[in-house]
Amino acid sequence: MVEGMMGGAGMAGMWIPFLSGMAFLTWVLAGVLRRKERPVAARAATAEDVLRERLARGEISPREFERALRALKNS
Repeated sequence: MVEGMMGGAGMAGMWIPFLSGMAFLTWVLAGVLRRKERPVAARAATAEDVLRERLARGEISPREFERALRALKNS
């Protein structure tokens, strides 16, 4: 029996690795594209904006707000 360039596996020996590689590349590309669709953040809020929002919601007192704002400015 004479084996050709593809060895004893014939056509399957050539196409199975090729198709497996193509499937892997498609899977990677789909993951990259899906990741790009996700929003990273709605908006990048500064620490001062966060403090103002917390003050508006009543989570911190005005005194705490001023103290935290001063600490931010000094750092």
